[in-house]
Amino acid sequence: MGDLDGDGDLDLVLAKGRHDPLRDRVLLNDGKGGLVASDLGPTADRTYTAALADVDGDGDLDVLTSNDTPDKKLVYLNNGKGQFTVADPRTASLLEISTETRSLTSRWQGPGRRTCSI
Repeated sequence: MGDLDGDGDLDLVLAKGRHDPLRDRVLLNDGKGGLVASDLGPTADRTYTAALADVDGDGDLDVLTSNDTPDKKLVYLNNGKGQFTVADPRTASLLEISTETRSLTSRWQGPGRRTCSI
């Protein structure tokens, strides 16, 4: 949970923890008690967990997913409006580190820098 679209209310990312591929979902709070749903990524995968962090340092929350094999770990970059694109794997070198199925983010490198473990 976090403010994904910059409107000050809490939105959700729903990771579909299954062995069968399913689409992860973004649920944006409309501020009136409703949620507007959209797919997080372009394809279905086997996501077990998702974590929110400002991966690219642009001030909005991005999504990191931890998937069951054979799917890759993915980083989805937020455009600030709750719309996401998959990060270029050349710049997100952490995408194939392990088959662990949990996501964790923490500030390990000092102020303003975030390191993630997927």
